[in-house]
Amino acid sequence: SIGWGFGISLCANARSSTVSHCTSWNNWGEGLSIASGYDCTIEDCVSYDNFTTNIYISQSVRGACRRNLSYYTDGNPLQEHVSSQNGIIVGDEGNPPDSSGNTIVNNLCLGGDRCLLAGGDELQDTLIAHNTFVNAFPRLGFSEAACVYFTAGASTGGRFVNNIILQEDRVAGSPQGSKDRNSGG
Repeated sequence: SIGWGFGISLCANARSSTVSHCTSWNNWGEGLSIASGYDCTIEDCVSYDNFTTNIYISQSVRGACRRNLSYYTDGNPLQEHVSSQNGIIVGDEGNPPDSSGNTIVNNLCLGGDRCLLAGGDELQDTLIAHNTFVNAFPRLGFSEAACVYFTAGASTGGRFVNNIILQEDRVAGSPQGSKDRNSGG
């Protein structure tokens, strides 16, 4: 059976904690995460080829994810065991606290099925800026495929600004429910 471990996690009401200058890879869960944390930071790290996501921001209040490298190699050892691999996920799992006030800045994400997957309800007062998202893999169906993917939600104050998105073979960005104007869909 497949386990659900993580590399390094700031969790269980962690406060003012920092993960810095580390490398996390081939974990059967998340590589690096803030899960139920306040004023926590993941910075200057490398996270690659982890099971579902390299960096996970969940139930995070005023957290920071900055200057990290996240990448997937095509055909990585865990890829055949999971439906999708994501560079950075911003998404809550229904437990308090609700994410708010987070900053995701100056990160480089390469490969994976989505470089950024962000839940609309989890973007309350969140800033996603000055990141580079490059070439998600073409493994997912059209409705789920995008280098940057936002799910529907009702948060306010979130900003996605001054990011670079490069997708050379598919749809670069796609909010849930939108249609590609170039496909006739």
